Amino acid sequence: MTEWEKQKQYWGETLLAEKEQKKQIKCRLCRSPKIAVKNGVLPAEVIYDAVLLFCKDDVIVAGSKIKMEKEGGEIFQCVGEMVSYNTHNEIALKREDIT
Repeated sequence: MTEWEKQKQYWGETLLAEKEQKKQIKCRLCRSPKIAVKNGVLPAEVIYDAVLLFCKDDVIVAGSKIKMEKEGGEIFQCVGEMVSYNTHNEIALKREDIT
């Protein structure tokens, strides 16, 4: 997982920098498939966004990058704020390689 970290520069400006963390969490990836036809040309490409469900004890910050090892190493970008429920947390994801 890669998160954003605020870094204060010596001249006083605060910049955001990516900070990679080797954090493993138990989770479930729920996919939402979509069919995309680019420029009206077939064949259609199947793309999807996803929702990551994970334990209440874990926290994922909006904008983090998530690498799913079991899913073939796909990289997702968190596109929203984490939502907390009584039983779990969830956050919306978008595949990084799909624009």
